[in-house]
Amino acid sequence: MRPASSIPPDTVMRRFALTQAEICAETPMARVWSVRRADGTLAALKLYRAGHLGNEATGLEYLRRCTGDPAVTIHDAGPDAVVMGWLEGPSLGDLARQGDPVQADGDLAAVAQALRLKSLSAAGLLPLTELFRPLLVAKLATPQAQFAQQVASKCLSDLATGRWPVVALHGDLHHDNVILTSGGLRVIDAKGLAGPAAYELANAFRHPRGGAGYALQPAVIARRLSLWSDALDCSSTDLLRWAIAKVALSMVWAGDERPGELAVLRALVREGARSGVE
Repeated sequence: MRPASSIPPDTVMRRFALTQAEICAETPMARVWSVRRADGTLAALKLYRAGHLGNEATGLEYLRRCTGDPAVTIHDAGPDAVVMGWLEGPSLGDLARQGDPVQADGDLAAVAQALRLKSLSAAGLLPLTELFRPLLVAKLATPQAQFAQQVASKCLSDLATGRWPVVALHGDLHHDNVILTSGGLRVIDAKGLAGPAAYELANAFRHPRGGAGYALQPAVIARRLSLWSDALDCSSTDLLRWAIAKVALSMVWAGDERPGELAVLRALVREGARSGVE
């Protein structure tokens, strides 16, 4: 008999008229099953452990607004679950870890540009200022993290004064949230934020996970800044500032200034010193 955690609740299966559930992923936030919809097509059911969508609620709205490539299709949703298109294929993170990180970075740039060109409405999405609120009041120990906190504060101040237009953002666009399918690249797991375009790939500088130090190389950071700022139509300096800020925010969320995060932050700060980031 399968463990209970591998079987979706009957109420959820009936709600969305789903059958043939097979567990395929478990994360701290959710469980994911492959399922069959009433028309026989394969789909993914994501059920949130907390009983609500949490910080992915506005991400669901963002993906719905995309209405097509390169976003995953949202078939149905409830307060605690989402039924979306089934995506068969490796992530860009897998592609990078398997030996082609340069191609993965280029594909990520193409996805970011495609999303930007959709010019979606940012109304009702989570403001970036709200996302960063915990960082502004956090007590950080290391000089690098404290510097990143200062950079974040300046970024948010610039945002408040209207330095950048506020646009709709996926909000967590990195290699492991893009799937390379037979039909093309598809994004998943959006956060749905309202902020400057330069933030869109800020978190990607920490990825791909398990990349054996690839993301720490100065030449990689410089190439990414050029490639990704072109895709986002923003300055490379603005992109770097937000990348530095995002590492510090991730530390606050984790509750720990971990060596891996500090290594990324040091590499970005060194690049910032060459670029005049303050």
